[in-house]
Amino acid sequence: MTLKRTLIVASCLAVLLATVAFAQHGPGGPVFMKRMHHGGGGHHTEMLVEHLGLNDSQKATFEKLQAEMNVKVEPLLEQHRQIFEETHEALEAGNADPTELGNRMIAGWELMKQVRAAHQELLTQLSTVLTAEQKTKLEEMKERHQKMRVRMISHPGH
Repeated sequence: MTLKRTLIVASCLAVLLATVAFAQHGPGGPVFMKRMHHGGGGHHTEMLVEHLGLNDSQKATFEKLQAEMNVKVEPLLEQHRQIFEETHEALEAGNADPTELGNRMIAGWELMKQVRAAHQELLTQLSTVLTAEQKTKLEEMKERHQKMRVRMISHPGH
C-alpha cells in the first residue's frame, strides 16, 4: 500500500472514531463532528469499506451499526457543542469563572469519552463479521490512528 493511501485510510479511521483531538481544537470542532454524524462522513465510510474490502452483507451490518451508534452519539455531540459554545462565550465576554470553565472542560471530556466508547463498540461489533485478514487491517488502522492522535495531542497545529 502506498504511503498516500495509508495516510488517507488512517485519516478515514480518524474521522470514524471522532477523537477528542478534533472536537477540542477550535470553534469548528464540534460542528465538524456533528456534520460527520449527519451524513458528512459518507466519503470516509466508503473509503473504510473499500480498504477493508467489505462484502455487501458486511457493509449492511456496518451501516446498521453506524446508524445505531449515531443515535447514541448525536445527543452527546450536541451537549458537547453546547458546552463548547458556552465556554467560548464566557471567554469572549471576559467574565469567565475559572472553576466553571474547569467544570465545563471536565463535562466535555466525559462526553467525548462516551463518544469514543460508542465508536469502539461499533468497531468491536463490526469485527464479529470480519474475516481474519479484515480484522488485521482494522487493527493496523486503529494503531496508525492512535499514533496520529498522540502526535496531534502532543503537537497541536502541526
